[in-house]
Amino acid sequence: MNDSTSFVKWLRERIEPSLERARTTDDPFTAWLVLEDVDDAFEGRAAMLWGAVISSHVPVLRRELGAWIDTERAALAKRCEGRLLELLGLQTSPAPAGGLLASVKRLFSGAPSKPAPELKPDRAAAVAWARRAGTAVLGLLDHPAPAVRQVVVEAQTRETAKSRLVRRLDVETDAAVARALIERLNAYKVILEEPLRAAVARRFPELRPVILLGQVQATEARLRELVESPATRLDAITALASPQATKFAAARNELLLAALDDTSPPVCRAAIAGVRQWNLTAAVPRLQALARAGEPVAFDALVALSVADASPAFELVLDGARRTPPVLTGLDVIARAHRLSPEQLSALEGLLPTLPAGAGRTAIEARLQRHKPGVSAPQERFADLTAAIDANPDDVNAWLVWSDAAQGAGDVRGELVALAHANEPVHEALERALPVLAPTLGEVVEQPASLLDGFTLHMGLPRKAVFRADSPKASQAQVVAAVMGAPLGRFIREVELGLTETAGDDNDWGPAIDVLRRCGANVRSLLLGAFEYPDDSEISWVRWGDVSGVWSLPALEGLHLRGGDGEVGRIESATLRSLTIETGGLSRPVFDAVLSAKLPALRSLTLWTGDPNYGGDSGRAEAEALFDWAPSGLTHLGLENCAYTHELIAPLAKHALTKRLRTLSLANGVLRPNEVDLLLQHRAAFLHLERFDLSANLLDDTAVEMLAREFPNAVFDDQREDYGEDEDRYVAVGE
Repeated sequence: MNDSTSFVKWLRERIEPSLERARTTDDPFTAWLVLEDVDDAFEGRAAMLWGAVISSHVPVLRRELGAWIDTERAALAKRCEGRLLELLGLQTSPAPAGGLLASVKRLFSGAPSKPAPELKPDRAAAVAWARRAGTAVLGLLDHPAPAVRQVVVEAQTRETAKSRLVRRLDVETDAAVARALIERLNAYKVILEEPLRAAVARRFPELRPVILLGQVQATEARLRELVESPATRLDAITALASPQATKFAAARNELLLAALDDTSPPVCRAAIAGVRQWNLTAAVPRLQALARAGEPVAFDALVALSVADASPAFELVLDGARRTPPVLTGLDVIARAHRLSPEQLSALEGLLPTLPAGAGRTAIEARLQRHKPGVSAPQERFADLTAAIDANPDDVNAWLVWSDAAQGAGDVRGELVALAHANEPVHEALERALPVLAPTLGEVVEQPASLLDGFTLHMGLPRKAVFRADSPKASQAQVVAAVMGAPLGRFIREVELGLTETAGDDNDWGPAIDVLRRCGANVRSLLLGAFEYPDDSEISWVRWGDVSGVWSLPALEGLHLRGGDGEVGRIESATLRSLTIETGGLSRPVFDAVLSAKLPALRSLTLWTGDPNYGGDSGRAEAEALFDWAPSGLTHLGLENCAYTHELIAPLAKHALTKRLRTLSLANGVLRPNEVDLLLQHRAAFLHLERFDLSANLLDDTAVEMLAREFPNAVFDDQREDYGEDEDRYVAVGE
């Protein structure tokens, strides 16, 4: 037996188990990737473990395995394509009887299925299936139904699909599919050859800007060439108005401004759209001239540019409102603009009696009301508006209505919201307002403005606050009280507490939590442990103190507790959806507290069980008790930094909890290469997971490669070197 013959046998033995597991678990994708990798190796594109060896045996491999691999690939592709067609509600034909194709079909599905008499289309499921299948469904690019072709195109992410997509574009007859093809090729950064680009543009004139979008983002020189050429000028300017035209911003803006003077109305209108898209206020004088000349697109752009300052569209809008009959377009926008001069306010006041009822009149009345001395918004109404923001903090309209009311009440926060909405700088304005928004902050912090570095703003006000160590003037709890108990902290939903002491064993978050119990009713997310280890402190050195008060925060949805150990009390919360306890060693009392917790809303649980040498005294029995305890709505479980990860594979595979999970993390654990067979033995129990995190275990490259082929849903990043003896496993984070 020569070396090539031995290698053929060896390679086939490597492939067959993957194929068999794929068949018996009704998962063709793993087998498809294996066969595609082998095919890549035959063509000299190998990146797999055996790729370096294959090159010396390619002739024999092609002769001995080529036909077999082609047949297997055809069978798998037919399976994937058939399922996609069923999901799209299209009737499929049964596989041909007899031969290898029939045997593969039986192995996948148990028996050839009869065509369903009625198939209901489910495009979302079809797209999800096609994304998993990837290149396995490329054969459907020639399907007669455009809907099928479009799903296949949208699902492609692998580089190997590019040439096939280009070939399809050359013959595509449906505009929607052609657009999808061009957008996908643009994402791949494929520069289409001129003959193909011209042919597609003739076939679908409306797609010329989409075709050129990839071109204008290639190089700045190419961008200028396309804009300056009369043949491509309109399409290039239209492409620059696309939200995707983010490259070469300076050149893009320069060319759009210049195109406003183009004598071609379509080019000029395309430039106006770009000016509006990119908020180019330098275009205002030219837009005003165009609007006065009767160009409606220019007027619309001016109104859009008047959100911050009413001046761009002010005179034009008022001219329209004074006509008979009045044209009220844009009136509500300029009335709500952040900046209105006294003269403009006076003009609006003079216009008001002539206006009919409607949005414009209402907006002017509200704006004028804000500027009357001594007038404040009804407090009950103000409270309702605040509650609306609490319920939906991303509702911009709710913020704007609140801003109007706040400004009417003399609340400086309303002005900050208006600034933020107009994309105006807000940080300096917030700094100036600190004495009003947090009157006692200067008593507990030497430089109150420095605290803003730990704030994340939303609509001009703090949404997230990070409190580091005690200040020289006061404790962390006092600083928290000065912010959270003041108007500055009213909309803070996320809080992070750093170390209270540089010596971690003196750390205590209890006093700050007591403050939050009094004035943190809006807090949804809390991190206890905003520090870096080992730079700030070793994780196991950091005491929590008594943090049992967190369970009484009325709106708390997420808690992340990082450190060594402390008192958690009785864990009970009706609102908590996510709990993470990150330690170098999770003590038995804390683990037991979790096992007796009442958390009906919990969706995500992550426990770092840690090293026995640093307090971690749980084991497989406690973990299995945790599986039994898990709330019915739990969809993510993390048992991380665990010294007994290898003991959890079998019980997890058998437990009903795993079937309910969408994601599972065993990261930072102690899995070794000799556990590969254990994972493969229970592979079917974990394939339904959207993400199976096995990062930072003790797996070597060979084990990772083998598992990556069998678990397409798994993550294997940052594997650690295994220096231990057989019985000496070490977690990622201990001390």
